[in-house]
Amino acid sequence: MQASTITLLVETLALSVDTITLLVETLALSVDTIALSVETLALSVDTIALLVETLVLLVETLALLYHVRLISYDSGHLCKNIKNLFPPAPCSLPPCGLNDKPFTEHDISRDIGIVSQWGSFR
Repeated sequence: MQASTITLLVETLALSVDTITLLVETLALSVDTIALSVETLALSVDTIALLVETLVLLVETLALLYHVRLISYDSGHLCKNIKNLFPPAPCSLPPCGLNDKPFTEHDISRDIGIVSQWGSFR
């Protein structure tokens, strides 16, 4: 009976070692789970920060569009006011000869002579 008692003690010791190994592995798994939870929390915080930045950009874009609309509206009124304040003057120049007849009927040599009197196109 002594041999069976020693065998039982060795098996109990082996079972205790296996239990301790299982506890250490469970502890390591718990630490990994906590680390994963912390990383998930950090990712959630980053996602919320990105969402806030996106909302800020959206508000800034809407504000810019509103200002562009105001500038466009103001420039339209400014153009109307300028036209009302300074209406176009009637043209006092004689009628333009080039517009009187089609281009093919013009005396191009006469036009070249006029240009040569000026000297150049500068």
